[in-house]
This record gives sequence, structure tokens and C-alpha cells, in this order.
Amino acid sequence: MPHTIETTPTSEENLTVACFCGRRYAVPRRLSGRQIRCGRCKTALRVGPAQAKRAPAPRGIDRTAKQLGAPEASNDPYAPPREVQRDRPQGQTPPTSKEFMRDRDLTAEGHVMAMGLWTRVWGLLLGLGALAFVVFGLPKASGAAAAFLLVGAVFALGWAGFTILLGTHLMGLRNWARIVFAVLSGLQLLNFGLQLLTEPFPQKLVSLIVAAWVCAQLWALFGEAGARVFQPDYQARRARDPRSVAFWWSPFFIVPAVLLALFVVGALFVVLRLAV
Repeated sequence: MPHTIETTPTSEENLTVACFCGRRYAVPRRLSGRQIRCGRCKTALRVGPAQAKRAPAPRGIDRTAKQLGAPEASNDPYAPPREVQRDRPQGQTPPTSKEFMRDRDLTAEGHVMAMGLWTRVWGLLLGLGALAFVVFGLPKASGAAAAFLLVGAVFALGWAGFTILLGTHLMGLRNWARIVFAVLSGLQLLNFGLQLLTEPFPQKLVSLIVAAWVCAQLWALFGEAGARVFQPDYQARRARDPRSVAFWWSPFFIVPAVLLALFVVGALFVVLRLAV
């Protein structure tokens, strides 16, 4: 639909037509009331009478913007979007939508939940191993050896319970669990550093790979996205909008699962070979 444009008389024969884009044209007075097209923006314009009131911008644009949830459009339908009306400072990243930020948080939350899950699994395996040792190994010992083994089994059971508790609270995104997990990971890195200095090359390679894995876990916990999920505002948003997190797609879930599956298959293979 053409827009009626304000015109001003420049002479007895011509009228000045100003388009929305800023272009001005000298139009013969005899074309008053007819339709022309702007040579710059190709907008259809209807030449109004001299000193005619400028028609408002089409309301359909504003209604469409409101339906899409966009900010209210300005009166000028040809104005650039609000986000690009001013230049951003150099190096400043464009703002991201809340949904995009929420998805980034969900990804980081999946990494943390995967680490918490495997922490619980390792604690459970340690507890089962300690119980099996108490049931089957302790009756065969006697004297001081039995007392020493009993103390070791009790310590292992206590550590297993603490590990399960740590994994549970890490899955719940508790900040204290993240700090304790980081301290234990730091002790592991210190141990791996000593192994790199003392062990032969094959063991050094294994220690280096495991140390890189521990560093990746620390980055996932204390990086920009990982640290965000432990903030109070994210905790409140998570409580208001609970949704399932696909932590099984996290590499911190897939890699340990593959290694555990390979270990189980290898153990079964060894048992079958010994049985034969």
C-alpha cells in the first residue's frame, strides 16, 4: 500500500516530495494524488496535496513485531533494527538471547551432573569392594593382621560413603561439592606430577593422559559456563523451570562409560580363559 507523503510547494509548477529514506524529489504539481516510486528505497509513495499531513507509519509492522516478541518498532518503518542503530564497542560480543544462555547452562550442567554421577559410581564400587573384603577376606586373617585389615576396611567404607555423598551433592550443583572435588583433583594432579618425575616412559604417558582429563574436569567446573550453574540466580531459575538434562551426551559421561565397558569385557575374557 503506497504511503501519502508530505509535500511542500517549491514553485507554482513543482512540489517537493520527501521520502522516508531522506531522498527528496521535485514533482510536478499535476502529479498530486498520484503514485510514484522512490529511486533509492523503491518505496511506493502517493503524492499528497501541498502541506498535507504526513500519514503515520503502517501499524501492521508494529503488530507483527509484538506478535514475534520483538521490541516495539519506531514510527519510521525503514529505520534499522534497534540492535544495529549504534555501533558496538570493539571487541564486545553481541548479546545472546535468554534461551541461548539457558541452553549453554544446560550443557555445562550436564557436564557437572556426569562428573557427579561417576563420583557416586566409584564410591559405590569402593563400598562394595570393602564389604566383599570384610566378608571373604577378613575371616582368613588373624591377630594383628586381622585388626589392621579391619581398620582398612572401615576406612574404605567411610571413604566410599563420603564419595557417594560428594557425587550426590555435585549432581545437585552444590558449590561446596565443587570446591571439595577441586581439592581432591588438585591432590591427584600433584601425584601425577610426581609420577612424571619418577616413573618410566609408559607410566608417564598414562599419568599425562589422566592429568589432562583431570584438568578438563576442573575447566568444566570453574570455566565461565561451568561456574554459572553454581550461581544463586541459576539455582533459582533451575528451581522455577526444572527440566531434564541429557548428561549422557557429555564426554565426561561417555569416556568413563566406554572405559568401564572395556574393563568389564576384558575381565570377563580373562575369567573365561582361566576357567578353560
